[in-house]
Amino acid sequence: MRRIPLPVTKAETKGYIASLVLSKSSPEHVWVACTDGRIWYIDWTTGAGADSPFVLAGEIFDFDVQSIEFSDATKDVLFVLQRPGSPSGHAQLLAYDKKTLAAKEGRLLHTVERKPSLIRSAAQGRVLAVGSNTKQDAAELHVGMLKSRRKVPESLADLEYRFYSFGLPDLIACLDIRSTLKTAKKGNIELQQADIVVGGARGGLYLYSDVAAKLPGEGQSTKAGPIQPRKLHWHRKAVHSVKWSADGKSPCVQVGCAY
Repeated sequence: MRRIPLPVTKAETKGYIASLVLSKSSPEHVWVACTDGRIWYIDWTTGAGADSPFVLAGEIFDFDVQSIEFSDATKDVLFVLQRPGSPSGHAQLLAYDKKTLAAKEGRLLHTVERKPSLIRSAAQGRVLAVGSNTKQDAAELHVGMLKSRRKVPESLADLEYRFYSFGLPDLIACLDIRSTLKTAKKGNIELQQADIVVGGARGGLYLYSDVAAKLPGEGQSTKAGPIQPRKLHWHRKAVHSVKWSADGKSPCVQVGCAY
């Protein structure tokens, strides 16, 4: 174990840690994001990198990391849910690698109008899920499916997604994605299935099985119709964390909730 101090609690800053994710391409590194726009790439075995963050404009709500193969190398790609402008502006989902983080020039993937809170990714970036609480007792799930034009992308500019949104019966407190990949006849790796589980603020767990097969086809509206989830269980208060089992057989085996 190692304790690595970060300058996020001093009087001159109002930020706090929004999320942290282990690097997918370098096991000894961890990515850490602060709400005030700073992102660290830290070697957790030595603490190196804690004093040299990348700095983005605006507020960061959440982020996730996937390892994606490009034509020149396999890189960590950060999917950052942030509000670059004023507090009243829309939130944006942007993709960054180390080069674009340094230049503060992320690839815009999607815009979320209301109260975004969570971003999760899976299948080497082929599927994304953004949770957005739209009203006091309702929410929207935005699901992005990769539609890259090249077999192996040249850069972040080749990452293109088609996003779909649909309503949920409860506020989103947590979510997770389970994905299955397959090898196509031409050798391409494709997404076979994606299942999403959502933990609700009122204690419900909602399972959306094979989401990709239930979304509208290419050329149809991105506003999906009602997609009925399977309600697995309930708790008296909000479910704070949910995770698929490592073997993929159990729907969700780690649940944190307040009683």
